[in-house]
Amino acid sequence: WLDLGKKLQSQGGANLPKIYCVNWFRKGPDGKFVWPGYGENMRVLQWIVERVEGRGEGQDNLFGVTPRYADLNWKGLPFSEELVSPGHKPDDLMAASPLGKVPFLRTEYGTLCESSAIVEYLEALAPTPALLPADPWAAAKVRELAVFVDLHLELVARELYLQAFFGGTISDAQKARVRKLLDKNIDGFKHLATFSPYVAGASFSLADCAAYVTLPLVALSSKII
Repeated sequence: WLDLGKKLQSQGGANLPKIYCVNWFRKGPDGKFVWPGYGENMRVLQWIVERVEGRGEGQDNLFGVTPRYADLNWKGLPFSEELVSPGHKPDDLMAASPLGKVPFLRTEYGTLCESSAIVEYLEALAPTPALLPADPWAAAKVRELAVFVDLHLELVARELYLQAFFGGTISDAQKARVRKLLDKNIDGFKHLATFSPYVAGASFSLADCAAYVTLPLVALSSKII
């Protein structure tokens, strides 16, 4: 079994898939999860894509190659996570996010409550590694994709959330209308996105941040239609 890959490649020139192992649920000596949470998985997935493309760096060990801290996209900004219950809207939450939405960002200057504003603020605060290309046209195309995902995919699919995630019910007419819009808008998204290998091209960008959160929600909620 240890030599199977070499044998297949020598006999038939097989192009074997690369295999990566992750353990999101490993716990440290304090009994807490080592990995900070679902929202951080894209950092590892980005590194995997870069390895497959021959660009990602890592450290050799007995089981293959693992990323070092510097090999992952961290932005280098210190932060702490605040867990908020969607059904509970205390005054301090409403002051930070007037509609009670997540995510929101607390800073020394005040709060930000819209994802696009948050990401662009962090990009200006720590421009390396960049989430927007230096070229103005390329940056505009990345923003175009991010806005398209927010307005024409997530916002449309949001009408399905009540039944898909929260035990409510929506009408058949509403489902039909949303389905028609999603069919049209997903086709439009396919024309804009390149997936080569990232949503907007060869580099991880703001468009990937939008798509990583939104596309699974669209896929899960649209199962009811």
